[in-house]
Amino acid sequence: MNIADNILKHHLKNVLFVTGTAYGGKTTMTKLIEKKHGFLRYRQSTKFDEHLAYANKHYQPAMCYQRQDWQSFFNRPADEYAKWLKDGIAEQAEMAIIDLIKLSQNQRVIADVHIPLECLKHIADYHQAVLLIAEPDMIVESFFNREDKQDMYECIMSTSHPQETLENVKNALKAASIPLEEFHKSGFKCIIRDDDRSIEQTFHEIEKHFHLG
Repeated sequence: MNIADNILKHHLKNVLFVTGTAYGGKTTMTKLIEKKHGFLRYRQSTKFDEHLAYANKHYQPAMCYQRQDWQSFFNRPADEYAKWLKDGIAEQAEMAIIDLIKLSQNQRVIADVHIPLECLKHIADYHQAVLLIAEPDMIVESFFNREDKQDMYECIMSTSHPQETLENVKNALKAASIPLEEFHKSGFKCIIRDDDRSIEQTFHEIEKHFHLG
């Protein structure tokens, strides 16, 4: 069953979407909007276990992937690993959209999400979404610096050849990265991370784009 775009957009009219890449600043910006403008903040990455609970291996094979051990899991061919990452994002995005429809019926929601570009075009208009982007090399090199990635890093380090495994995972992350030109061709507003621009400047630019007072 395909649901027409106008129906989806109608039911998501109270949602503002902040998506893009890792390290683009999504969490920082959505927290600021929540605090200043009183939006309910929705963060897709915290919902994985909840979504996995009703995932089905026929409809969500990537989310339901059964690892045998960390050694084989992290040492899959990089292109295979990258495809799994992309497929998992697309599968969970559908679940996030349903969450957002339910949450936003009587309140405004700021959504920190990973929505594939082609999907975003069907559910949001220009002034309803912003893409926060980091350079691919920065994403890969900084990936394990965050606290929420430390468990993953420790699992990689527990493999028999940790440095080779780490390099394989980084290659997969590179293969899964969307070229910057794809974001720019999407038709949505893009903001590339620039450490010379302050958080306040980026926030003001997003407020202006979203027509927030």
